[in-house]
Amino acid sequence: MLYINGLNFDCLLLIFDHFSLTEQVKLRIICSKWKQAIEETFKLKRRIQIFPHQRSVAESLKCLPNSDKTDDFIIAQNCHVVKGLFPNVIHLTLWFDYSSNYADLPEYLSQNSVESLSLCGYFKPDAQLCIRILHSINRLSTLKRLDLKARNLFTSENYRSLPITVNSNVIARLEHFTYSDYFGDLLNFAVHFQKLKHLHLEHENVVAQLPAIIAANPCLTTTVTRLYLKPNNACAKQFSNLQACNFVI
Repeated sequence: MLYINGLNFDCLLLIFDHFSLTEQVKLRIICSKWKQAIEETFKLKRRIQIFPHQRSVAESLKCLPNSDKTDDFIIAQNCHVVKGLFPNVIHLTLWFDYSSNYADLPEYLSQNSVESLSLCGYFKPDAQLCIRILHSINRLSTLKRLDLKARNLFTSENYRSLPITVNSNVIARLEHFTYSDYFGDLLNFAVHFQKLKHLHLEHENVVAQLPAIIAANPCLTTTVTRLYLKPNNACAKQFSNLQACNFVI
């Protein structure tokens, strides 16, 4: 009779691959061999999504296009789990909801070389945490993609007087930028974009700023190759080098 622990690492990894990352985290405690095998695969992970609970996984993933869906997600109320188990993550997505604002996110970001940061869901208004997150983003010297899609993050009326904004040097390095909320002045971003290729704007108050964005940085009409607007805006016709576009009325 062959017991599971008699299998080599490759066979064990094929078995563990049928479990979610959250389940694999729990399976680590079974024995030292499982722990070693699972944690070795965790070191190879470059892309992680963090959800506060199982319900948020189901609600969020069903709203994503198939191209954005991934099995690389973990359920956690904080970021220290990812920091300890997935030390080489460079693409990080966090799904906020009113039960978790990931208060340790600033500390996590300050010790990582994140190239892609996506903040999604619904941020529970917290001005002090908001400021700390902004400070952390401004220290990300390798950031190329920034998705600000979490409602109430940086952008509610209460935050118009924030004493800090995203640093111009960070903005200048961005190749992919997403902004989706009810409020927020995008001109501070627009004037500093230098390498932007993908622009995603969602919500009528945000898309309405597109004429001013183009006026502030006319080069965007030639450098941007992928454009997503919801709703559509007539100024989209000014972008001359689009390889892909998605306009929602």
